[in-house]
Amino acid sequence: MREPTRRPLRKRPAPPAPTEGPVVRAIERMLRRRTDIYAWRNNTGAYKPTKGNRFIRYGHKGSADFLGVTRGGRFIALEAKRPDGGVQSKSQREFEEKVLEQGGIYAIVRSVDEAMQVIDEAVGLRRRSPRGGEG
Repeated sequence: MREPTRRPLRKRPAPPAPTEGPVVRAIERMLRRRTDIYAWRNNTGAYKPTKGNRFIRYGHKGSADFLGVTRGGRFIALEAKRPDGGVQSKSQREFEEKVLEQGGIYAIVRSVDEAMQVIDEAVGLRRRSPRGGEG
């Protein structure tokens, strides 16, 4: 009697790495509900139209995912990153430096809670303690 042939076990593909998309969407929803800040999703990128040889860029390279101004007139920039990591590009670091040089607020946020904390501090609802927590 012949032994049945066994197929080798196939490895399951690794789950995809988390992206910043869910963080961005959650922040967008939160910003729509707030009245103490006027902020918007800031897209940047480039594309080549189907007709012609032009390459079209839009937005400012390195600018943050969200830009806005608080009720008190303070500029704020929020860069969303994956909850488990993600690093700034060189152009994003340069944008951060420019914002901070001009007295604006720049923060890298990995969750809607972090974004809310930054905005709350910017509009005076929370004070930052010397150790970086709530005061």
